[in-house]
Amino acid sequence: MVTPGHSTFYVVNQFTFLENRNNRRPDIILFINGLPLVLMKLKSLFSPKAFLLYYLAAI
Repeated sequence: MVTPGHSTFYVVNQFTFLENRNNRRPDIILFINGLPLVLMKLKSLFSPKAFLLYYLAAI
């Protein structure tokens, strides 16, 4: 049985990793026991890149 008291939690800002020979840098990554479980990319509502269709084209 896993208990939260024995787990390690890290929230990291601007962590860079390599994916398909491209550098990726999410704004926030949540690591639980060393595994990256949550990746967040934060955008301003006033940015032209804030629309979902922009990111769907990148997938």
